[in-house]
Amino acid sequence: MKETPDAHRLILDNYPHILTIETRYGDMDSYAHLNNSAIGRIYENSRAQLHMGIFDSTNFHRADSPAKTLLVETRTRFFAEGHYPGSVTLGTGIGRIGNSSYQIQQALFQDGQCLGVCDATMVYTVDGKPTALEGDLRLAFEKMLIKA
Repeated sequence: MKETPDAHRLILDNYPHILTIETRYGDMDSYAHLNNSAIGRIYENSRAQLHMGIFDSTNFHRADSPAKTLLVETRTRFFAEGHYPGSVTLGTGIGRIGNSSYQIQQALFQDGQCLGVCDATMVYTVDGKPTALEGDLRLAFEKMLIKA
C-alpha cells in the first residue's frame, strides 16, 4: 500500500459495493473512538458481502464448499478517528485481478470523511488449490472494479 492512497480511493462513489452500518458501543476503545480491531471486523464483513455478491451464493462460505477464498494479506491505513454513536459507510470493490489472486480495496467513511483504507489480497481456490479466475467468474469480478 502506498504512503498516500490514490485520490480515487478517497471518493465513496468510486466503489461498486456500498455498505452502511451503525457502530456499536462495544466497537469503542478507552479513548471513546472506534477500536482498530473493530474496524478490521467491519472491513471483513463488507468483504464477505462482496464475495457473496460475486459468487452469487450465501453458501460460498460454508465449510463443505469446494470453492473458497484465502486471505493472504491485509493492510490498513488510518487517517482519522471514528466515533460511537453513529454510522459508518464502507466502499468496497476490486482493485486488481490476477490469475487466481485479486485485491479487494476498501475505504471507511463517517460523516463524509474518509477514516482510512484497507487492501486485502485474496486467492481463489477449488479443493484447496489456487484456481484461475475465468469466464463468468472473471466477468463478475470485473463488474466490481473500482472506478479510477
